[in-house]
Amino acid sequence: MASINQANREACLQLARSVIMDTPVKTGRARANWQAGLNQAPDDVLEQADPSGEATVAKVQKVLANLKPGDSFVLVNNLPYSQELEDGSSKQAPNGMLKRNAANWPSLVKSAAQGGGS
Repeated sequence: MASINQANREACLQLARSVIMDTPVKTGRARANWQAGLNQAPDDVLEQADPSGEATVAKVQKVLANLKPGDSFVLVNNLPYSQELEDGSSKQAPNGMLKRNAANWPSLVKSAAQGGGS
């Protein structure tokens, strides 16, 4: 069995990874703009692109390394068109990215608590 904090980190990482990888790619800017925070949401818009999503996932992982019991994990995308993407404006993600993956949260937590995950 994983520790509670370890399971929480793993579940948060799996959720973030799924959201990032489900984000449509034209230039990769939408993927690069998923930003993680602890106890507060980042409020900037990033200029870089990350078509593969791997660099963005790595940044999230670094933030999660500092997650402590009682902290809130926040994942945001501040691009002006991110809500349109979430609402299905892209044929690559007609069901959005965030809400469809958030629906998997209970199974992610269960898997992480049992020692599953990446």
